[in-house]
Amino acid sequence: LSESGKWLVQVLNTHTDSGSAMLKGLSPKEIEEASKSTTSSDDKKGDLEARIQISNSWESGSDTCTQYTIVLKNKGKSDISGWKLKIDYDRAVAIDQIWCSFGQVSGNSIIITPESYNSTIAKEQSTSDIGFIVKTSGKPELPTITIQ
Repeated sequence: LSESGKWLVQVLNTHTDSGSAMLKGLSPKEIEEASKSTTSSDDKKGDLEARIQISNSWESGSDTCTQYTIVLKNKGKSDISGWKLKIDYDRAVAIDQIWCSFGQVSGNSIIITPESYNSTIAKEQSTSDIGFIVKTSGKPELPTITIQ
């Protein structure tokens, strides 16, 4: 088998949940694309790109705690100031911890705004120190990120 074929066999033999059944019959490229779409959510507005990823998750009593990392990239030739993000979930969430930003829950969404020191993203630069932990019921969820 090729390296990608060996990898696929390992994935199918290692994972016995219902998700692995969806992998059967897919090419390695399709599997890679599927895994990307389930591990991060992206948005772009002008020269600003935003990505949210699940960094970790664990159970805490009857709740699930999920840690997220946000990366913002300025692809432009000038600084971007005063960014604002909306993170949308399918269910209610509560912020447990947040760092390098401010967060406010509004229904099933969290509005993320910058601290004073990272409110400007210099031209052709990025910031990846923004993150938070939410508590919710059920499995960890990959939310939708939107640049406001």
